[in-house]
Amino acid sequence: MRFKNWIEDYGADKEQQISDLWDNVFKALLMGGAKPDEVQRTLQDVTGGSPDGVAATITNRLATVLPRFKELDPQLGQQVDQAMSWVGQSETSDHGPHQPQKKVEDLLKLMFGEERFHQLLNRDDHSSDSGDDVGLTQMEPAQQTPADGAPAPTPPDPAAAQIQPGLPNQQPQVPPSPPMMQPSNPPQMAWKQWKGKRLQETS
Repeated sequence: MRFKNWIEDYGADKEQQISDLWDNVFKALLMGGAKPDEVQRTLQDVTGGSPDGVAATITNRLATVLPRFKELDPQLGQQVDQAMSWVGQSETSDHGPHQPQKKVEDLLKLMFGEERFHQLLNRDDHSSDSGDDVGLTQMEPAQQTPADGAPAPTPPDPAAAQIQPGLPNQQPQVPPSPPMMQPSNPPQMAWKQWKGKRLQETS
């Protein structure tokens, strides 16, 4: 195997392992809902008021997952150490030390890096959307066209066929009658008829 191909395969395999770690963190924290919704929960919500405290509960739940970060990439191991240190920090107010309202989103950004966090979250967001049932859009019936491709004739508008009323006191127009057929050469025919009549009388 060429070195370039080995690097490409190693990079693809590494990203797959990081993706698996991403899923394992959610399982370890006992978060089984949609990831885009789960990351908005606070660490206090995730631990559910455990008597061990937020930091100890989060660390205990991730105990089997955290070493895999260090085995996969030393840089990821350093990010995980910083994330766990951040979880253990407390704030001081007028009422004394208390655990700040930190979100799962903040923890995962420290563990995976902000850029990879958004990549993995967008992947889960798209995969959850693709599973939704998409309503079928009812299509309107297509206009039928003849086989020769010419558009079908549109039916006449019934309103256009109605006779429009005329103006008041106006007689309806009668179509002109065709002209009468006139015999050809009428004087000549009349003369022949008269001549024939005279011949009968004199005979």
